[in-house]
Amino acid sequence: MAIDGEHENPDADRERMRAFYERHPYPLVDQVEFDRTLYDHLAFSTGTCADNRLGVNGGRRGRMLIAGCGTREAATWALSLPHFDVDAVDLSAASLEVSTHLCARLGASNVRHRQGNFEYGKGPEGLYDFISSFGVLHHLESPERGLAVLERHLAPGGTMAIMVYSRTQRLPLENAQRMIRLLAGPAPTPEHLAATGLSLCRGGAQTKNRLERVFANGLDNAEKNPPQFADTLLNPRERCYTIPELVEFLATAGLEIAAPVQPAFWEARGYFEPALDAAFRALPLVERLEIVDHLLGPVFWFAVRRIAERAPPKPCDTDRSLFWDITPLPLDTGCWPVTRHEPAAAPLTAAPIIRSLSPQQVSIARNPHAAQVFHPIAARMLPLLNGDWTLGDVARAVAQAEGVPFEAIEDALAAMLRQLVGSLALAAPDPTRCARCPRRSTAVGDGV
Repeated sequence: MAIDGEHENPDADRERMRAFYERHPYPLVDQVEFDRTLYDHLAFSTGTCADNRLGVNGGRRGRMLIAGCGTREAATWALSLPHFDVDAVDLSAASLEVSTHLCARLGASNVRHRQGNFEYGKGPEGLYDFISSFGVLHHLESPERGLAVLERHLAPGGTMAIMVYSRTQRLPLENAQRMIRLLAGPAPTPEHLAATGLSLCRGGAQTKNRLERVFANGLDNAEKNPPQFADTLLNPRERCYTIPELVEFLATAGLEIAAPVQPAFWEARGYFEPALDAAFRALPLVERLEIVDHLLGPVFWFAVRRIAERAPPKPCDTDRSLFWDITPLPLDTGCWPVTRHEPAAAPLTAAPIIRSLSPQQVSIARNPHAAQVFHPIAARMLPLLNGDWTLGDVARAVAQAEGVPFEAIEDALAAMLRQLVGSLALAAPDPTRCARCPRRSTAVGDGV
């Protein structure tokens, strides 16, 4: 998206972005989430699970960089990865103040905050096993330059988790942003730009038009979530991507998509007739992602790896005996509600969301927006994913409880468990327990 001021002095342009986030620390903090198995699941989904887990069984602590931490991402990752030392970098002092307070209140002592513009190498120090940049690269003066900096700070074998804007999702907002800029006139003050946006939303939400929903959401955010109103409609600079454009962007730094961070949002089960579904699932990953983007428009949040370090397929993808050997870690996720930057005294733990649809169907979800349909047997397997039992133990116990020979339903049980573990991420395989995997490293703590 072309934004006014993009041909100004680069120093003035950078100051414009810093000043924007000083006025609008983002996001509004209403909760701080944690997910202590997300990193392990990323390792499984990217095919790097054969490496020993950092910080486990005497291994060294991991190092993580958050490139653009905003107000709450540092607390989120620090609580999720207590075995990592986290460097949280942001250009906004106002955002860092909120983030520092939240980390202190939540006891997240493994975070070091630093103000700086990572696009120009200010903030990151040394190499990191894991880098997160959520919703930041697309706001940089040069996303390619920022991505190249992150790649230089990524340790050999390391992983990134990046989120950038999807053009499919963002196009209506881009159109609304352009309207606000045109109506506000040249070089508007921040106050005049905000007033123009609010006025447009008030009128647009009350009339039939193609952007009516955008204006209604903007009006609601202006009242209940001002940082969201500013970030979606008033941001000085942003860029959006299609899947092919994202692939090209990542390739400028020698990187590629390894897997979606939220696989359930990229499932397309039930949308195609059987023959077409088989054709869809035979496509390369990026082509499947492109189709699902057109179909469903999920958030572009992906685990990214160096092309030169592409992991081979996991042996357990094709060897059923190795698959049954996997011992999954149970779901360990939840959130602290936050009111006026003060977190609650204790977290609210999360559990799989199970809803009966019929005697033969249940929906199971990790997130209420990403439910998938299963036979009720799948729901009965979930409590058995306890960190002690292998997938084979779980499958055989369920078959015995159903009074059915394991061999008779082995294929169906394997498919259910692959979907529960691989797609919905309701359990993260523990690679340190995969004793027979031919790819498992014998050294402790030697990689990610």
